Amino acid sequence: DPVAQLKCKEIKRAALNELIDHITSTKGAIVERSSKWSSKTYSI
Repeated sequence: DPVAQLKCKEIKRAALNELIDHITSTKGAIVERSSKWSSKTYSI
């Protein structure tokens, strides 16, 4: 279902934007190991 896929991608995009906002506003928020995990988790 194309509409369901679009909604899923929009949810992922919003979650990634929140993560990026948190990382940029919090100094030292993540370390390299967790950034690799995040990259795999949020890849679309």
